[in-house]
Amino acid sequence: MVGACYGNGWGVTKDETKAAEWYRKSAEQGNQHGQVRLGNCFRNGLGVAKDIDTAVLWYHRSADQGWWEAKHELKRLGKYQE
Repeated sequence: MVGACYGNGWGVTKDETKAAEWYRKSAEQGNQHGQVRLGNCFRNGLGVAKDIDTAVLWYHRSADQGWWEAKHELKRLGKYQE
């Protein structure tokens, strides 16, 4: 995923803003991995303004597809109910 390359500086200069942009592109296309990564960006203020509510929104979209990592993050935030 291109976002991970920018987020970690793999083959490109590390750039959290570009990482968030690429995660958003992926997330908006319904990719559960992109959704959880974008949620992480919002939770931690990486490349975007910190916004827990928006992080929770993206985590829910990923969790609704069954992605365990999103469910884990929602549980950590006290926002997940099975």
